[in-house]
Amino acid sequence: MGALVELHGKAGRVCPQGQSGEIRCPCIVRTTSEDVLTGEVFGQLHHIRPHLWLGPLLDIGTGTRSHRQVWYKKFQMRFWERQERFPSELLKFKEGRSEPDIIIEFENPATTIFIEAKYTSPLAECTTHSDQNDQVLRGIRTLLTTTGHIQPNRLFKFPRRTPIWLALLAYKPEKLVDRYKNPRHLAGELTGIVSQDDFPTETFVGTITWRDISKVLMDRVDQMTPFERSITHELVRYIEHKMAFASRWDSDSNVHGNAPRFSGM
Repeated sequence: MGALVELHGKAGRVCPQGQSGEIRCPCIVRTTSEDVLTGEVFGQLHHIRPHLWLGPLLDIGTGTRSHRQVWYKKFQMRFWERQERFPSELLKFKEGRSEPDIIIEFENPATTIFIEAKYTSPLAECTTHSDQNDQVLRGIRTLLTTTGHIQPNRLFKFPRRTPIWLALLAYKPEKLVDRYKNPRHLAGELTGIVSQDDFPTETFVGTITWRDISKVLMDRVDQMTPFERSITHELVRYIEHKMAFASRWDSDSNVHGNAPRFSGM
């Protein structure tokens, strides 16, 4: 619905203050809202067969070619699902609860994907309880626990699944994500929390952009059904509209010295 209002001006138009980001309008159509953008794009992607877009995006994000022979059995997508708090006995500081913007799961192979989506705000380089923590590392720790690679001292063990953590951003590269892409370096950051034998050997952390989604879809439009092509063309138009706004937003923020900031938890 938000995409239709922004693109076609139906059901009224976004006010000038909301369009510019001057105010945080509570309406569902808030042009600077990454939650609105995430819901619009992935709500539509859910109607396109995942092998046409998910595998290629995972390869782009991780810089590998490991996601081509996937069957996506029991494919499901969930939004803004709050995770269990990271085991306190494994950290020296209090950890907030992660809430990935998108969780995608499927079987064959058993895989869990966390996607942290950003639009005009950056990833947090520190969190409320520690300057040595950041939004990316917090999400990765939670994902590794959810997928059974970090096993806290509990009665029941988490079953082992393939983990993938992606940042979805307006632009890349992103140094905060690149810091953790090397599995050996990341394992060093988690010394004492996860054993080397339990750590994934392949790169499972990466970055994609909103325009990567557009390109992946358009590269495969000939393989789509008429319904999927219709969704794709509307999605690509919407993403380009949003990226043009993001470019203007960044320019205005730099001019006025008020670049948007993310308040980490």
